[in-house]
Amino acid sequence: MSSALERVLRPPPVREKPISEPSHARAMAGTERAFEAAVFLGGRQEGKRDPERLRLFSEHLEPGEKVAFVLPCRNSTLLLTDRRLLDLKPQLVTHGAWNVMKFEGFVLNAEIPRGTASDVRRKPVPLGPGGKVVGGETIEIVARGKAFTFVTEPYGEGLGPDDVSRILAALGTG
Repeated sequence: MSSALERVLRPPPVREKPISEPSHARAMAGTERAFEAAVFLGGRQEGKRDPERLRLFSEHLEPGEKVAFVLPCRNSTLLLTDRRLLDLKPQLVTHGAWNVMKFEGFVLNAEIPRGTASDVRRKPVPLGPGGKVVGGETIEIVARGKAFTFVTEPYGEGLGPDDVSRILAALGTG
């Protein structure tokens, strides 16, 4: 066989490639680190650290950002990180002919950098029709001249007024 033909038919040299974690495994490890010290308030605790839920939250975190508290609110979830307070609303899109809403993740509705809140007002949520409990309390945070209003889930297992006070103190608003 001629040397030119040998060069054409010879397989390319095998390069040793270091074995590394798949990128999704690195992302999940980063997500777990971001939430490792997080306090999850309110509701049933069994699904709070669901990896998919944490992944969806972490899409809105900056590299190296750590979550301190996760607070469920009516129509959103608040994440207090070492840098800011995030208001994440579920993103629902119409799916199919019957206008069924499909959950597509979370959208960042508002963010308040820590240390920028100038005022906080808290008041209990009035009872709904028939004396139904519809929320814990309304929280209004004023930061950089803009007011942000949140309604916490009703008080109960895993959530009370002292928990909200802890979050507000950590945010720097007392």
